[in-house]
Amino acid sequence: MQDAASSVAPGASAASAPLTVQVDPTPQRTGGGTDMASGLFSTALSLAFVLVLAWVVLRVVKRVQQGKAVHGQDAVQTPQVLHSLSLGPNQRLITIQYGGRQYLLGVTAAAIQLLDAGQNHPEEKTRPVIDTAAG
Repeated sequence: MQDAASSVAPGASAASAPLTVQVDPTPQRTGGGTDMASGLFSTALSLAFVLVLAWVVLRVVKRVQQGKAVHGQDAVQTPQVLHSLSLGPNQRLITIQYGGRQYLLGVTAAAIQLLDAGQNHPEEKTRPVIDTAAG
């Protein structure tokens, strides 16, 4: 492209010379469609990576917490309910095992009371002797 001042005839002023600008009628493709698809794919891939990473971290945390509860030195034991007997509305007797011992609890809506702390282990099931001859 020539400079506007160089196309003016000698002795003529630059203000009187017509200025011509050539415009290309075909638009220049900058890859807008491809760039948009690429950006969308990149965003979707990043989101998928973050979701998978969060899932893996949650699974690891869950396993670590369970491992500490079962195998750790400060192992937390959870009581196991062995038997439950309903005595009425909001009243029941519950036998639980905790730490190798069995406990008999009285449970009401207002309180939980320890009724008996036995020494029985689950392997040593003993049955109470009922004297039928007394009477």
